[in-house]
Amino acid sequence: MNDEKGYWDRFFERRLSRRHLMRLGALGAAGLAAGAYLACGGEEGTPATGTPAPRAGAVDLSKLNEWVGPGGPQAGQGQTIKLGVILALTGPGSYYGQIMTKGTDLGVEHVRAAGGPNFQVIYKDHKSGDVTAGATAARELVNDGVQIILSSYGAVLGSILPVIQPAKVLALDGGGGTSQIWKRQDYFWGTRAVIPDDTFNGVAQYIRRKLPNARRIASVGWDVGPANDPVIAYLKQVLAANNMELVAEERVQIGATDYSTTLARVRGTNPDVILTGLWGLDPGYFMKQYVTSGMRAQVVGAEFTPDACQVAGAAYDQYWFAFDYFDLEKPFNPWSKLFIDAFRQKYNQDPDFYAANFYEKVFIVWELVRRVLSRNQPITGENLQNALKQNPTFKSLYGGDANNVGTITFDLEEHDVDKLQVIGKVSGCKPRVVAKMNRERLLEVLD
Repeated sequence: MNDEKGYWDRFFERRLSRRHLMRLGALGAAGLAAGAYLACGGEEGTPATGTPAPRAGAVDLSKLNEWVGPGGPQAGQGQTIKLGVILALTGPGSYYGQIMTKGTDLGVEHVRAAGGPNFQVIYKDHKSGDVTAGATAARELVNDGVQIILSSYGAVLGSILPVIQPAKVLALDGGGGTSQIWKRQDYFWGTRAVIPDDTFNGVAQYIRRKLPNARRIASVGWDVGPANDPVIAYLKQVLAANNMELVAEERVQIGATDYSTTLARVRGTNPDVILTGLWGLDPGYFMKQYVTSGMRAQVVGAEFTPDACQVAGAAYDQYWFAFDYFDLEKPFNPWSKLFIDAFRQKYNQDPDFYAANFYEKVFIVWELVRRVLSRNQPITGENLQNALKQNPTFKSLYGGDANNVGTITFDLEEHDVDKLQVIGKVSGCKPRVVAKMNRERLLEVLD
């Protein structure tokens, strides 16, 4: 405990105040979205009990091993392995905890059906970004002998790092990723793009194609203190390289519903494009007021969620988005389609990209387990991370084509991934992909 306290004291002296960290608490995976549903899955602190064995008549899994690798005793079949999962099971982000739980449970079911181990899932609640709850959850999992943790909210804004690092427990975050703050941390790896930073190059290149006269860019984003500074500095660099300039930078309160003052200031700078760093319901409120502001600038946001679109209504028809979106209408590859079909059949609802990320993370864990067992080593966090470092490439729901599954590759220095991202547009609360990109460049323009 004293070691953990010393870690945080040193961290805050170097980078952020505690006040700023708590303000960041809502950032992580999905911001302050209203909890549209109650969290489900296994009870907090207990193994999940709601993951049924594969059912007769279920989605055909016969090609799963062809896509993700062999099963059998050498792949952990017959073994029970504890899998810790720290999510927003309560609080304003509980919708995200629910959807991530469903993705995790489906992944566990499919791994077992494909001849993998039985992952005994132990869910813990970080209460929508509460750093104390996050650290406590991680400590309980470590004390329970867990060697691998799936988490969200940037591993609850870094609070689990001083717990997992001395214990040598591996943590993967597919909700918030590493963000800029938590890159290069031992035993901590992000499995999604760093948003919005990773979208800047592709978005700027798309704007040049579709809005060739656009030069003046405004930014409206959450005020998260000094964490804003490196994002804005990088944005200015990208804009300059594309013959654009940042004419306004507005920082707004997390969870704001009134943007009248902000919009008035932005309007005074006459922007051609407005980039927003808003999450949860916030972009819905922003767009609802933006359409009555008198501006004609194109708004490009950092996320699409149905609940924000319900807030905005028809105003979202003027909204573009850019992030590592999971396309339901045009699945990236055959494994993506299987996941979508299975999720719909099991839960009678569409998955979102958070569900896809956590489903995929379960398979990343299985691949690491398979590699460790092939070396006749015990399943420890240290051995799992070594297996990741020796080969940082994994099969993915993202990318690929109609015949081949995609791949993701971890950056061994940064501890994140350059995941396929998209630019999308909205019509009647239905998103559609108009371009694909990575963090460096636009890859394909569809519309």
